[in-house]
Amino acid sequence: MENIMKKKFEQTYWNATMHQTDFHKQFVDWVGEADAESKVFFRNLVEEKNIENILDVGCGFAADYKPLIEKNPNVKYVGLDSCVHLIDRNSSQGVPMILSDATEMPFDDSTYELVYSRHTFEHQPTFEHILDEMIRVSNNYVAHTFFIKPSTDSDVIEIKYTQHDNLHHNTYDRNEIEKFCSDHPKVRSFEWFDINKDEEMLFIKVETE
Repeated sequence: MENIMKKKFEQTYWNATMHQTDFHKQFVDWVGEADAESKVFFRNLVEEKNIENILDVGCGFAADYKPLIEKNPNVKYVGLDSCVHLIDRNSSQGVPMILSDATEMPFDDSTYELVYSRHTFEHQPTFEHILDEMIRVSNNYVAHTFFIKPSTDSDVIEIKYTQHDNLHHNTYDRNEIEKFCSDHPKVRSFEWFDINKDEEMLFIKVETE
């Protein structure tokens, strides 16, 4: 397990809470088990695209690891998280893990076939840094599942920061995300998948070298 922590915004909430055993149930209530609808959607997409090299950014309990490798033993999965308690927990269960900030990852350009995250952008100060880094590290696809759907309604769009928890719950501007993708030199195309009333996925095809 590699430890490389180069940070801009320091995400402290999870390290401050995840060591509490009674918090684990709350966390699972928030993110869901392996059978959560958006996780199943993600794994079906992996199968459909025949993806076998995955970086899961902000992977939490890495609930997708076991179903992915049971379905296809050739899948190479790496979980990345900035929370040391999640790193220790997942590593003890055999999940390949990297301890790192999501906005400055310790990988060369175009390392992973799919760079994926779920419910992470909303907790960052902006979406640009993490999305740009995910695109940099990918050689084929980037995907993010939002639990707060981006909006075009100016009354809904909000950068919401709770100082006590040092945690964001942002509603991003959908038009800004689309402009970022359209202007990015490595993005070939992108599309949205509406998963359910709360979640949708941004799916990006990047230029391959």
